[in-house]
Amino acid sequence: MSLRILIVDDTRFLRMMLTDILTISGYEVVGQVENGLIGIEKFKELRPDIVMMDISNA
Repeated sequence: MSLRILIVDDTRFLRMMLTDILTISGYEVVGQVENGLIGIEKFKELRPDIVMMDISNA
C-alpha cells in the first residue's frame, strides 16, 4: 500500500512536477490544490497520509 499524498502549492508547474516525481516513485497523489484554504477542505475530504505544502510570506 503506497502513501496517499496531497500537494498544496500556488504554482501549477511545481504541483505537476511533484506529482510526476512522486508517482514515478510509487506514491499515490490524491489531489493537487493551489492554496491552503482549498487544501484544508481537500484534506477533510481525501484524508491523505501526507500533505506537501508550499509556505511563503506574502
